[in-house]
Amino acid sequence: MKILRTGLLAALALLASACSHLPDSTAQLTRQPDTRVIEGQLTNGLRYRLLPTSEQPGRLDIRLRVNAGAVDETADQVGVAHLLEHLLFYNRDATGQTVRQRLLAAGWQQGRHFNAMTNAERTQYLFSPPAGNRNSELALQVLAQLVLQQDFAADDLEQERPIVIEEWRGGLGVAQRMNAQRRDSQRIGSGYAGHPTIGSEAAIRQTPVTQLWDFHQRWYAPNNMQLNIVGDFDPAQLQQQLARTLGTARARPVPKRNLELPYLPGLKAFHLHDSESGSHQLSLLFRGHYAANREDSLRGQRERLLDRVAGRLLLRQLQRQPLPDGVRAFSAQRALIGEQSEVTALSTSLEQSVHRDALGALLTEVQRLRRFGFYAADLEAEKASLREVAERMLERGDERDFTDWVQLLNDPSQADRTIQTRSTIATNSLPLIDTITLEEINQRFIRWTDSDDLVLQMSAPRSRPLTLLTEADYQQLLNAIDIAALDAPAPEQRTVEIVIPALPASEHTGTIAAVQQYPAEQVQYWTLSNGDRLVWLNQASDDGEAHLQIESSSGYRQPDSPHWLEQSASQLVWQTPPQGFDEAQWDAWQQREKLYLSQDQQQTATHYSLRVEPARLGEAFALYRSRITRGTLADEALEQLREDLGKRLQQPEPTTRQQQDQRLAQLRYGPQPSSLPSADELHALTRTALLERWQRQAAAPVTYYLVADVEEAQLREWVSAELAGIVRTPAAPTTPLLQQPGAHQTRLANSIEPRASLKVYGYAEHPWSPADAVRVASLRQLASDALKARLRAEARGLYQLTFDSELNPATNRLESRLLFTCDPQRIDELWQEAEAVLAELPAHIDAERIAQLRTKLRRDEQARLRDGATQLRRLMLSDQRWGDPRYLSSQQDLPDALQVDALRELAGHLLPADNRVRLDVMPHKEPDA
Repeated sequence: MKILRTGLLAALALLASACSHLPDSTAQLTRQPDTRVIEGQLTNGLRYRLLPTSEQPGRLDIRLRVNAGAVDETADQVGVAHLLEHLLFYNRDATGQTVRQRLLAAGWQQGRHFNAMTNAERTQYLFSPPAGNRNSELALQVLAQLVLQQDFAADDLEQERPIVIEEWRGGLGVAQRMNAQRRDSQRIGSGYAGHPTIGSEAAIRQTPVTQLWDFHQRWYAPNNMQLNIVGDFDPAQLQQQLARTLGTARARPVPKRNLELPYLPGLKAFHLHDSESGSHQLSLLFRGHYAANREDSLRGQRERLLDRVAGRLLLRQLQRQPLPDGVRAFSAQRALIGEQSEVTALSTSLEQSVHRDALGALLTEVQRLRRFGFYAADLEAEKASLREVAERMLERGDERDFTDWVQLLNDPSQADRTIQTRSTIATNSLPLIDTITLEEINQRFIRWTDSDDLVLQMSAPRSRPLTLLTEADYQQLLNAIDIAALDAPAPEQRTVEIVIPALPASEHTGTIAAVQQYPAEQVQYWTLSNGDRLVWLNQASDDGEAHLQIESSSGYRQPDSPHWLEQSASQLVWQTPPQGFDEAQWDAWQQREKLYLSQDQQQTATHYSLRVEPARLGEAFALYRSRITRGTLADEALEQLREDLGKRLQQPEPTTRQQQDQRLAQLRYGPQPSSLPSADELHALTRTALLERWQRQAAAPVTYYLVADVEEAQLREWVSAELAGIVRTPAAPTTPLLQQPGAHQTRLANSIEPRASLKVYGYAEHPWSPADAVRVASLRQLASDALKARLRAEARGLYQLTFDSELNPATNRLESRLLFTCDPQRIDELWQEAEAVLAELPAHIDAERIAQLRTKLRRDEQARLRDGATQLRRLMLSDQRWGDPRYLSSQQDLPDALQVDALRELAGHLLPADNRVRLDVMPHKEPDA
């Protein structure tokens, strides 16, 4: 690539670009702040944004951001910003109570009511007081104690180290390892590289408390903080509380931050590898600097629009270009870093190790676009798309709900920008969009790719050997491109008017053979002339839509057919347009009609679901009928299936994660047939065999579950015309794969990470009922809280765990699971603690806590009574359990099911020892020297 501007010339070009002026046509535009947001600053420099709203009465959301993170650590510090976040909860008040002790004593729960998080550039402290605005004074007092004090001690650090170590262990894995390599190579030479937020095991174990004190002293000044509060409060009263609690600490100088990528000319190549990674990829990164697109101004807004349009056109053009052999896809991404650094990444996904050819192809596309530029028609299409976005913003209006406000005020990109209404943003965007020219977009792409600060990332599956390309290779590939001989970029294919067929009319009609009324529940049971059933709740939903779910008995665990064959038939035919449509016609039909019927095949049933306006139910029924009676399969789909399954058959040894999953499945279910065909079965697979399996699945009898406010006569007409005439064939009974009875345990030493993972699954036979289902849901929360309190807060043996429990209506089992990671030396100790917690749980269920859960459930149930999805689910559960809708007439009594004695009885059935499996995954053993 000819580097047009480097060094001083590049700097001058950037300066000139940054100093460009807005077009004259935008002179009348103004940027007005959203006056609903109260912005201010305490005398010590702490900035705040307050948004009073009574949408959720009493609720309060408090978030304080410190402008300091891992990037601000010194060269000899790793993970200090995150360690400090943990240690600040040991700051003490005048009575000697730590922050955590003080909040827990006030009834707050960690994770739910208070939390904190650190990343590369900032640390955030989050409070959601359980008593809402009645806790505002306490919340702000404790917040000041948390961030403005520094009286934690070395002993506190020693106490917290095990918790942070377990947090570090919990984040280990292939994704973490590959992401760290991507980050460090992308940001080479900067303060980001080599500074993972969590730190390293050595740093967590060895960092002295003095380093934390030093970091706090340098960065935790009130003038380096911003507080955002959304909720139901009196602004004047809250501002007085802010001054009283957070305004007394003194401002002090804060070091200048170094958030930028350094200018490092030349190609820097990296092999990103991991024994568990699974793909061939290559990415070429252009690193540069540009400040104008960060400005809080109309010019900055226009610059960001230019970035967006140029990025979209680049991606559009790359995806349009023909792909060389071995290249699966081209893609492009942009990243803004710090206050003026930016990265443009061009990537390829590869089918094999053709990295050199892929880089040559990327460079060819770059040179092609630099020579010819983008198409004017593409620019106009993108501008039209942006105008539609702006118009939709105007239509939505300026109202925001509670969650919207919290997200907006705490969006990092908005931290130093004026908060504006949607209408202001959209009103300004429309004329700004009109001023964007093709010349500007082309010049922007040229500026991005002018950079000679280049990073090349290469990867291959499972640490396969890979020869890194060098700067000499890069120049050789670049020089081999005959720019003058390049063809213009591939234009968008001319849009041929698509003739969209109509869904064919039903060849067979039927009748409603029988009706059973349940007036108390407003439910009718219809038996159709083909044997299918329709269970209809005649009730409007809050969302104004009809909710439809169709339950077919055609699961993939058929007694006379391999599971892989049943699943392949279901997936491939469903992905193929019905007879009479090609791909383009089917896409156009769905886009025009906005009707989307989803399919989900499980072990013993297939679920079809759809939401639609009640007046369009007839169209929805016609869509379902067409999909199941006119299914087909393209030859290309069969070939793709053969190729995909063939690759899986040729896969070498399973990954460590696959080995763990296989061992756990064997523990739970015993030996099972392979989920893949043999090579001979795959070779013999035909389109006819797949279609026969699909037709058998599609012919299985179904029950239609419907929640809709619709006239009965109209519904009868639709059902008779579209559904009752579908020809059905009785389906063979299927049985679910159930965990085998008994206690089973094994240990597998294959983990790459230096951690142990415990996985325990258990069940107790228990018939499903609505009352017991809500009791189990409450027990899940109680057990999870108790396990975290004992194993994390007291034993300090882990950072996080997962405990789930469900009363499964399909199996009539109370099914539970416990998962956590920990120090390998402590896995047995911590499991014994967990067993003790579950054994003691019945005795620790107290009336006060249950009363709180009952109150919350009663509040939640008020919304669920008019929620269409909830009512549909309960209608199905009731029918499948009793064959009638009795659940609907008793659901208002669900909160009363939360009684101490009933909960204590059920609590004794969580993870029972007689029907339980346990898998310990341990670090792999190093070979003897």
